[in-house]
Amino acid sequence: MKSTVLQYEGSVEDAVDLLLQLGIFKSKADIFRVGAMELATKYRLIKSKEEVIEEMMF
Repeated sequence: MKSTVLQYEGSVEDAVDLLLQLGIFKSKADIFRVGAMELATKYRLIKSKEEVIEEMMF
């Protein structure tokens, strides 16, 4: 597992704090992990959930 220190401010900081306060995520690491996976899917670096399900059906 790799470890990275991130610095962020402004609207990103506000969004992270709100996601934690609302209990949507339990940790900052989870928030950034989900963001990284969403970007990887968007740029087709990994398969989307729908693509994996479609492959399983055939």
